[in-house]
Amino acid sequence: ATLGGPSIAIGPRVSPDGHLVAFAAMVDDLTQVAVMKPETGNWTVLTHSRAGTVDGMCWSADGSRIYFDRGLDTTPNIYTVPVLGGDERLLLAGGGNPEMLADGSLVVTRTNQDRQPQLYRFWPDTGRLQPLPAMLASVALAGSVRPFPDGKEVAFYGRPLAGGEAHLYALDLA
Repeated sequence: ATLGGPSIAIGPRVSPDGHLVAFAAMVDDLTQVAVMKPETGNWTVLTHSRAGTVDGMCWSADGSRIYFDRGLDTTPNIYTVPVLGGDERLLLAGGGNPEMLADGSLVVTRTNQDRQPQLYRFWPDTGRLQPLPAMLASVALAGSVRPFPDGKEVAFYGRPLAGGEAHLYALDLA
């Protein structure tokens, strides 16, 4: 069934309770975070910054906010915006492609000191950032990290930090 909405909608993500869909909507030649109620087709744009393009996004575990990255020909930064309205807020400079884990932490991509795309675990409430022993095969594949439902592992295409060939891996976060 057609849901309607904007003429361009990218990267849809269903809310934890299944009642909303978040996506990047093209608004005035830039993507912005938007949400839609599928049963009505009504949609709302949540962000309005002109400071770059919205790319990766995910829902918070409780569905109250959306984490997303925004960049403009530079390294992206991770922001958050409340679903019920409010201003977007910078959470992590130099991070991208947030993926929510069951405990409320995020797996994000950052460029490490060797200028390679590495996975990190980030706790939005405290700002704690932990490097993970995983490298993505390329920056272009940064959005290809997905957590398992229990939040204890993530699947990604890349290689271990220690080296090796690029393959599909499951990384134990413990």
